[in-house]
Amino acid sequence: MGLSIAQMKLSRIAREGAERLQAECPWVVFTSGRRDLEDQAHAMAVNTMHDRQWISQTYLHGQPLQRWVDAHPEADSTERLAEGLYTVMLALPDADISKLSRHFTGDAFDVRPMQSENGLPTLYGEKIIAAMRELPGIDKVLLKEGRLVVWHAQFISSVEV
Repeated sequence: MGLSIAQMKLSRIAREGAERLQAECPWVVFTSGRRDLEDQAHAMAVNTMHDRQWISQTYLHGQPLQRWVDAHPEADSTERLAEGLYTVMLALPDADISKLSRHFTGDAFDVRPMQSENGLPTLYGEKIIAAMRELPGIDKVLLKEGRLVVWHAQFISSVEV
């Protein structure tokens, strides 16, 4: 079961995009929206458990977080990674945090990928991707983050509008 649009606590532009996507593709499942530092640290930790270099492969401004992961090989659980990443984020200046992810401002959401066994999008998945790419205010659509399959829609920052 996914999240409702209200549960994602999106900015106006992202909320309107999610509403339009849901109207065009009623089978879409939303998996993530606005995140606070703890939520972001946990999401990053889950993905880092799959690939310890995931942060450096995914985030332009994630160097302090990747350095912490590299320096703490003993952090070998989602909980330990999340705790460490959260601690690093708490120490970062607000300007650096805002550059890290549009999830912090509610200007991004993720949807459940719809892929066949060979890794290609299903017909319904192709429709979701095409619809996301046409959303008003869309800045970026990602189908992978690092080597992980994550379908991510990112909008023009509501802070900059």
